[in-house]
Amino acid sequence: MSGVLAWRRRRFCRRSERAAVAVEFALVVPVLVMLLIGTITTGVSYSQALGVTNAVREGARFGATANAADASWTTDVISRVRATQFDDPGLSTSVCVEFWQNGSMTKESCPSGGPGLTAADKDRYELPPAPAGVCLVRVVAARNFTISAPPLFSGTARKLVRGSVARYERTDKVPSCA
Repeated sequence: MSGVLAWRRRRFCRRSERAAVAVEFALVVPVLVMLLIGTITTGVSYSQALGVTNAVREGARFGATANAADASWTTDVISRVRATQFDDPGLSTSVCVEFWQNGSMTKESCPSGGPGLTAADKDRYELPPAPAGVCLVRVVAARNFTISAPPLFSGTARKLVRGSVARYERTDKVPSCA
């Protein structure tokens, strides 16, 4: 008889342990899923921010070495920014290009469309103090982005603004820039 009771006790303990494991699993899985989704959304937003940052930096570098005397200089710089931005196939990013000569803006192009850039957005990327005769190129871009996981949550649109300033290097094309 004692052998039968011991067997039943062991079997009962296994069942109760299985139930405890199921309860623990049910409690832990939602937390793990939230952590996973949080990690994914953070990675996607960081990737989008890097895409805009790199595109703006490349546009400023291109603008600093291109011929600013050309009539198509601003459109060429905007095209370069859009070409190097890997994650915006719909071209919904607003891009502003400015050419500063001796402390005053001489060329500017801010096409309409996208989220739009305000004066405050541009002022976030202020020009560094430059000696007389130094010309600067400022490129600022803004983009709306939304991250959502439909079964769990829907994201809200956020405005991502990035900018870059570069020293103009083509003194042969614009002689007043030393």
